Amino acid sequence: SLHVVQPPLALKVESRGDPAAPGIVSFTCPIVKSIPPVELLKEGRIRRVRGVAWTSKVSPQYAPMMIDSCRAVLNPYLADVWVFTDAAKKLPKEARGGYGISLVAETESGALISADGMSEAEASTSSHGVTEPGQLGEEVARALLGEVDCGGVVDRQHQWLAALFMSMAADHKVSTVVFGQELTPYTRAMLRNIRDFMGVAFKFNSQEVEEEVVLDEESDEKEMALSRSVRLRCVGAGLKNVTRRTF
Repeated sequence: SLHVVQPPLALKVESRGDPAAPGIVSFTCPIVKSIPPVELLKEGRIRRVRGVAWTSKVSPQYAPMMIDSCRAVLNPYLADVWVFTDAAKKLPKEARGGYGISLVAETESGALISADGMSEAEASTSSHGVTEPGQLGEEVARALLGEVDCGGVVDRQHQWLAALFMSMAADHKVSTVVFGQELTPYTRAMLRNIRDFMGVAFKFNSQEVEEEVVLDEESDEKEMALSRSVRLRCVGAGLKNVTRRTF
C-alpha cells in the first residue's frame, strides 16, 4: 500500500497494548485526490530482514530469546538480519502483558514480505495462547520463510489490501500485481465483494519463472529453482476524493 500514495506516509506505534488495554498507533497520510494505477510485478530476491521483538509486563530477557531463535532459522539463508527490541512502558493496570515478534523481509525490487506472532504472558480465554519465547521466535521465522516460498510481491495476509487498492485505482490504465501461488480464502471473498459492489472484475494468469540460484558461493554450486505465482489484472473503478474541490 505504501507504493500507491506519495510521501509523507507514516505508520508509527506510539504505545503497545493487549486485548485488555489497547495500544496507540498513529497513521499519517496526505490528502489524496485519486489512487494511481498499481503495478507491482518484480518479486526480486530477499536482500535483508528487519524486525521488532517486543515485550509487555514480562521479563526483558524474553526479547533476546525470541531474537536468538529467530536468527538461528534465518541466518543460514541470509546474514543481513536485524531484530530490534521494544519494551513497553507505562502500561495501565488492567494490561495482562505479553510478548511478540514482527519480521519484514525486503526484496531487491522493494517488495515487503511480513510475518508476526504474539503470546500472552498467562493463559486466558482470548484467541492467543501461551508460547515460549524461543518457540515463538522460531515459529515466526519459519512463517516468514513460508511467505517467501509462496512468492508474490505481497504476503498472504495483505493480499486483500493490494486487491482493494487495485479496484479503487484510476481507470486510464490496467493495474497489475503479482500474488503468491496461493490466494487466501479472505482474499477470494474480497474479490467477490469487489466484483459485486464495485463492478470491478479481475483476470487471473498463472505464471512460472525458472531462475538460477547459487547454493554455495565458494564452490559456485548452482541449481535451477521454479517460482510459481498468480498475476492479477484489472481496470480500477476510478474513485476520486469528491470532498475536496481543489488540490
